[in-house]
Amino acid sequence: MARYNLPMVKDYGKEGQDSSLREEEHGDCTVRSLMNSMNVSYNYAHEILRLAGRKNGKGFYMTEFLHKCMDGNSLVGYYLKEMHFQNWYPGAKMTIRKFVEKYNKGRFIVIRKGHAFAVIDGVIHDSTWNTPNMWIHHAFRVVEPQPIEE
Repeated sequence: MARYNLPMVKDYGKEGQDSSLREEEHGDCTVRSLMNSMNVSYNYAHEILRLAGRKNGKGFYMTEFLHKCMDGNSLVGYYLKEMHFQNWYPGAKMTIRKFVEKYNKGRFIVIRKGHAFAVIDGVIHDSTWNTPNMWIHHAFRVVEPQPIEE
């Protein structure tokens, strides 16, 4: 159990995998959220976002990128489904605490103001602490494609 009683794994990159770019980076939460949620190496996730327009050491508009990926195409073999929350009136806001309690099965990319992270089976995978009552702005369920039965 981590700080604030939220289940969390401090995750800077996959051990034993090529992560040479990680040492030179900052502002790379989008890379790490993609890496963790889709179980790919840091360098592979970095390259995907570089091709999408992310600059080294800079933030990236992950929500816009993920919306573009939702047109029926898979991303690294996964499909994305956007989750919608009613965040426009008090008491209904989806917080990080509510999210990890409610969505404790599956893989997700979660976006709060200025930051992205992965949640896998109700556990936050991130390199920074997230306050439980912070609002979630967007979340995307990461879904493996199902085989077509004949």
